[in-house]
Amino acid sequence: MDPMLSGFMGILGGIVAATVVSILSQRKNNTEIAKLQADTRRINHDLEQAQNSWYRAMLAKPHDYLHLAVGTMTHFTRPIREYPLLGGKTDEEITAFLQKSKFTEFKMGKFSK
Repeated sequence: MDPMLSGFMGILGGIVAATVVSILSQRKNNTEIAKLQADTRRINHDLEQAQNSWYRAMLAKPHDYLHLAVGTMTHFTRPIREYPLLGGKTDEEITAFLQKSKFTEFKMGKFSK
């Protein structure tokens, strides 16, 4: 019975050792897979940057001009936006202004009485 028990213990020890090795190698494989995925993403990003660099270089100057134009228009329209023409008027004054203007009652909609 002793040899049978020691054989069983040897088999059981082999199974436990194989399980531990399998778990550790799976963790190592998962780490390696994550590293390869990160490298692949970086390479794809670099490749995309290289392929689109001519496009970006071509549009850099118009992009700068667009920002300059928007900034200039924002600066020029600041007084209008900060002090609207009808901002301090009452509803009655606005209605009177619209009635004197070229708007008909149909066009005025909710402003007409």
